[in-house]
Amino acid sequence: MDFNLFKDRCSRLIDDLLKKYPNGGSILIFSGVESERSLFRVNNYFYYLTGIQEPGVVALIDLNKNVTAYLPNYSVKRSDWAECLEAQDELWKDAGFSTIKILGEKVPGFSFSLPCDEKSICNIVHDIEVAHKSGQKILTTGTLGTTGTLGTTGTLGTPGTVETSGTAANFSELSESVFMFQLSKQLGNISREFVDISPEVDRLRRKKDQVEIEAMSRAIEITNKAHTAAAKIISVGVLECEVRAKIESTFVANGSVRVGFPSIVASGKNGTTLHYTGSEKMLQDGELVVVDIGAEFGLYPADLTRTFPVSGKFTERQLQLYNAVLSVQKVAESLATPGMFLKNTREPEQSLNCIAKKEFAKHGLEKYFIHGLGHFVGLDVHDVGD
Repeated sequence: MDFNLFKDRCSRLIDDLLKKYPNGGSILIFSGVESERSLFRVNNYFYYLTGIQEPGVVALIDLNKNVTAYLPNYSVKRSDWAECLEAQDELWKDAGFSTIKILGEKVPGFSFSLPCDEKSICNIVHDIEVAHKSGQKILTTGTLGTTGTLGTTGTLGTPGTVETSGTAANFSELSESVFMFQLSKQLGNISREFVDISPEVDRLRRKKDQVEIEAMSRAIEITNKAHTAAAKIISVGVLECEVRAKIESTFVANGSVRVGFPSIVASGKNGTTLHYTGSEKMLQDGELVVVDIGAEFGLYPADLTRTFPVSGKFTERQLQLYNAVLSVQKVAESLATPGMFLKNTREPEQSLNCIAKKEFAKHGLEKYFIHGLGHFVGLDVHDVGD
């Protein structure tokens, strides 16, 4: 793996931050924890800046470009249980980490979970205190809030976990929030001085590089294949879950290890629920099926929606609606150029969303346009940007 891309991102971020913090600082990011109910998915900010996909890792990146990784102190040999990066692996050096440290005292088993024993993160707490005393700003992409109190009713990364209803990416964000909350309790007033630099990172993330574009293109290609596969089995008497199974098996068969978000196969009136999560209904003659899906490839998800007639042919009214939506989409596509906004009510003439609403009004359908025209995609399904 070529880590130069990630090191370049980190270097550009540091150059930007030094303009605001000339006296120095340290970037604190957490990779997230594992869940026994889903494949591990690294925190997006951690991956974007390091390229590392190892759970339980804290990175401390000072603005002199010294990068330290803090690894959990497992009580058993983790490599016996899971694929992992061990402290001696050359990959850390390749990724630009100059120092590898132990996060703290031993944790039970082979997996780092939250909330954790205070002693298990004592080393990172100590080093943050030292950095703070030297006058460094502690710069984070995580949030400090009441989300962390979830740790009082369950744990992250163990049976009986606190889970989100969405994707592994949601779980990663939640675990970062819980970790930051636990750090804040041990650091006291120091944590009140943490600076959120996510806007600075987001500005970098909005412009995709060629590697990202290729990953996103591959995710779209796989998703299109899944739509084609779904279209071939959609017919009267088929269950929504059968269509979903065909879609997700197509993802896996083409190299996508996880869905970008829970697949939506919504037939009949279920199609009027934007984020429908059921799958039990049988497809009926005369109905439409909304298929809203996205494969993830290289941590980059796609998000494509298509509508199919169960019988294989639209009714006259269904065709009218389909063509109305298609015509609005084509107008938006023709105007999606640099300088336009996705959504901007203050400059409606340059807002694709506002223009789309006007186009729907020509068909008498504007009141049914209750959502947005679209969103940015990237490491998040609804990626940074507005």
